[in-house]
Amino acid sequence: MTDTEISINGVPVRFPFEPYEIQKVYMEKVITCLQQGANGVLESPTGTGKTLCLLCSTLAWAESVRAQQAATVRGMAELNPEFYSALSAQLDQAAGSGWGNSATPSIIGAPKIIFASRTHSQLSQVVQELKRTSYRYVRAVVIGSRDQLCIHPEVSKETNNSVKVHMCQAKVKSRTCHYYNQVEPRRTDKHLTEAPVTDIEDLVTLGNKLNFCPYYMARSLREAADVIFLPYNYLLDPKTRKANGVELQNSVVIFDEAHNIEKMCEESASLQLRSTDIALCVDELTHVLTQLVAPEAGADPEFTSAAAAAELSAENLALMKTMLLELERAIDAIPLPNAADGAHFPGSYMFELLERAQITHGRRAVIVEELEKVISFLTNSATSVFSRRGNGLQKFADLIKVVFNRDTFDLKHMERVKKCYKVHVGLEQQKAGKRPRNDPWQKAQSTADCRVLSYWCFSPGFGMADLMDQGVKCVLLTSGTLAPLSSFTSELQVPFPISLENPHIIQSDQVWVGCISRGPDGTPLSSSYQNRTSARYLSSLGQTVANVARLVPDGLLVFFPSYSMLRACHEAWQTNGVWGRIAANKSVFVETGGKEVFAQNMNDYYSRIISPTEGTRGACFMAVCRGKVSEGLDFSDRNGRAVIITGLPYPPLKDPRVVLKRQYLDEVRRTPSGAGGAQGLSGQDWYRLEASRAVNQAVGRVIRHRRDYGAVILCDSRFGDAGFSGQLSAWVRPYLRVHANFGTVVRELTQFFKSCQEKYPCSSQPAAAASDRPAGPATHATFAFAPSRVSAARSDSNGSSGGVPEQGSANSASLVQMYGRTGSGSKTEPGTAGSGGGLLDQMNKWSGAAGAAAGAPGTVKAERTCQSAPVTTLASAADATSAPAAGRGRKFKLSHNPAALVLGGRRVPDSTAVLATDCSPPNKTARADERTGAGAGNTAVASPTPDGTGAAAAAAEKATAAAPEKDAKKKSKIADYIIGAKRLLSAADYKLFAAAIKGYTATRDFPELVSSLAGVLVGTGDQQLQQLFRGFAQFVRPEHKTRFEDACRELTGSV
Repeated sequence: MTDTEISINGVPVRFPFEPYEIQKVYMEKVITCLQQGANGVLESPTGTGKTLCLLCSTLAWAESVRAQQAATVRGMAELNPEFYSALSAQLDQAAGSGWGNSATPSIIGAPKIIFASRTHSQLSQVVQELKRTSYRYVRAVVIGSRDQLCIHPEVSKETNNSVKVHMCQAKVKSRTCHYYNQVEPRRTDKHLTEAPVTDIEDLVTLGNKLNFCPYYMARSLREAADVIFLPYNYLLDPKTRKANGVELQNSVVIFDEAHNIEKMCEESASLQLRSTDIALCVDELTHVLTQLVAPEAGADPEFTSAAAAAELSAENLALMKTMLLELERAIDAIPLPNAADGAHFPGSYMFELLERAQITHGRRAVIVEELEKVISFLTNSATSVFSRRGNGLQKFADLIKVVFNRDTFDLKHMERVKKCYKVHVGLEQQKAGKRPRNDPWQKAQSTADCRVLSYWCFSPGFGMADLMDQGVKCVLLTSGTLAPLSSFTSELQVPFPISLENPHIIQSDQVWVGCISRGPDGTPLSSSYQNRTSARYLSSLGQTVANVARLVPDGLLVFFPSYSMLRACHEAWQTNGVWGRIAANKSVFVETGGKEVFAQNMNDYYSRIISPTEGTRGACFMAVCRGKVSEGLDFSDRNGRAVIITGLPYPPLKDPRVVLKRQYLDEVRRTPSGAGGAQGLSGQDWYRLEASRAVNQAVGRVIRHRRDYGAVILCDSRFGDAGFSGQLSAWVRPYLRVHANFGTVVRELTQFFKSCQEKYPCSSQPAAAASDRPAGPATHATFAFAPSRVSAARSDSNGSSGGVPEQGSANSASLVQMYGRTGSGSKTEPGTAGSGGGLLDQMNKWSGAAGAAAGAPGTVKAERTCQSAPVTTLASAADATSAPAAGRGRKFKLSHNPAALVLGGRRVPDSTAVLATDCSPPNKTARADERTGAGAGNTAVASPTPDGTGAAAAAAEKATAAAPEKDAKKKSKIADYIIGAKRLLSAADYKLFAAAIKGYTATRDFPELVSSLAGVLVGTGDQQLQQLFRGFAQFVRPEHKTRFEDACRELTGSV
């Protein structure tokens, strides 16, 4: 396919296709930032081609800068002054004013582009995009860790990253790693030079093939690369940046998926040290001192005491041990007035605390060097997995590197640390669920004396300022969820003169966004702290999810505010049967943190979309906001047709770090000279923004490209508040509507998906193969379901296609016992048949022995002279009614009846086929049997009656002719209703329908009845099913009549 070339700000950009208008706007902003050497923050929703635009515009500009410098170096002005003058003017315009010009070119050379994203999997996707563009000729390399790149058979097996680093460094230093020794000889190999864009997988494959170290080869290729790809913690963490040798002078730094950059800036500059870590450090130093005298048997002779004597000094080890003991005493001496909240101090307190242990900035280099020697010794002299590996000493070394993170400490820096940092000292909290209560093998450990020293940075601008001090020319931050931009940039405390909030590429009919303020039973939906444990709220939320799951085709994502909320909902929904209802419609998966099941379970989810379990419609993924499922995974097309957000994911209000963060922001806001000044965020503003950003990130999973469509369902009334709705992504805000009536949600969602499936058929095709999708951190729900009132069964055991439960099944057998209505409305005790005129009596009557005589449920046995066609009408759905007794010789034919069918006393137009007689009347004996209802399966099929009632209704009237007229009419209505239900419902839905009636009979739980019936009869939007729902009014208890009428108005629009 030929690329399209367009000119943007004088830069010729080659694009794989004709870009859309919003893509042109995005690329224009990128090029403006580069030309001016100015920082920019650009938001463009997922699915707008953001990464492709970013690559093409950036590399097109870099191409122009290199051309400008090449023209100057080659002396073209002397060869053709006129041509050179025109060319230099064009190149100067393309390169921009921030990088010199042809008269005074940059003496540093072409800028290096550093492209950072959150994870290596996201970087792999970016590299694949680059390979599909015309800029794939550029020299590019991905910087990874030893976890991804090491192929040494011994080192690669080590699971601890710190230990792996020291093992690798020791082998490199001693030149005992064959793979490392092959890096320089293989650097010019044609496999590397002919494939300029090398991904992590490419390097590992070539490393195994050519026997070189992929990790050090990537570092070697970095020097000549035009583009460097790396995770953005490699840039923001000073320790990691220095370890990887990343040079930032005169570079362009691009942070893709930058919505997490604030938190990453804070995390990379923060650290915690526990009392147990210090105790482990002391133990490890004691062990090394012992080893210097008497090494362990089996240790590597290269690292025995004789070899280590020159490197390690017993005197230095003793001094470090003394320092650690003094630090431990200093921490223990800190008074804690409130043990639950701990104590906090300004950031400068950390310098005072370390100075008590003789640890100062001047001694930093010596102490870190000695610690590295000891850690290397422990790592390489270990003889088993239980040996000491220097883990405690590594944490202590990291603390010193974080606290003394600059080579020069001046008064200005000390003042910044005092403002941006907080020191917190508290008691370590034992996490619940870590140890089985009655485990005799595990001794309970008291943590009352275990203190935690926390050194927390609360200013993202602290890390960004350190990055800018490295000589970065400009920084671009881009993501699909950065809104609101003003607050985002104010926290970073770096000027961003260029900004953009792009709309989405989709049309208004491709997305449905709604805030559901009340559940199907009318209960307000709010996941506030006071309400989230309410049984009524949890039940209503579950009913909402279960009903929506019936409406959404294919993939459904459900995000919870926290893991604790997910667990609470799971337990409650297991108890009340809602979980079973959801599982009856979709295979359910639940997010977990285990990496070992990462790929397999995500593939299982994708597989269930392509090939659903029998009787289900796709899959449902239960996940958590801020979890791995909410970022970086592809849920395009059928994989994610809707996203449900069950509540606002606020951070834990009482968490010490959250409390101190809010205090810090309020302090800065009260200080006009402080970072951000009076325009900075308040603590409460930040707290709300944390929730909205997590929601925006989760919402971004639903629309992934121009032809995609989906629904965003916000199940918390607070989403409708003006203060919160204004913090949603710009592309979501115009479509948000608040719904106080659940019935309108059902109708609109039904119509939305029906319309989209017609308008966008390409997006409804089978999803991509699971193997082509990125893996996700999830596991299939393997919970043992608790008994529930609502059955999760989806099909009969014999696989029948009819809507009638199999004869003898639990449903059909127990309906007669559970719901026998008398004329007064009282219910018959279980196990009795009552008067024989109740709803479930009639259900049993029409699905009893007659069904057995008729053969398979949902079918009609006919002689050869009968025409064959699907039996889908009111009369024919009840096979017990339509089938003759064996051996009677009754013949049938299919005919068309445009007359109205009667459902629950109301007429419903129908034009489907009904059964009619096509033979001479049976003998008088048979007719008499039919009139009196004698015999099993002797009911004949009557012709359509003038009033539109089907043949089964006529048969029912004849069967009750001997009873009083009032009772006959009552039984006739019940029979009509049952037959109508069997005709319209599938076998699985009929079971759910029957289970709902059983539950109502046993518990008189009216909200549960409405929710269950609405899920079966209202959710699909079928008018006949909604008529069936309204017709159930004749069977509800007298005290619930008015409430049922209200429910009918709310869910169907009429009574």
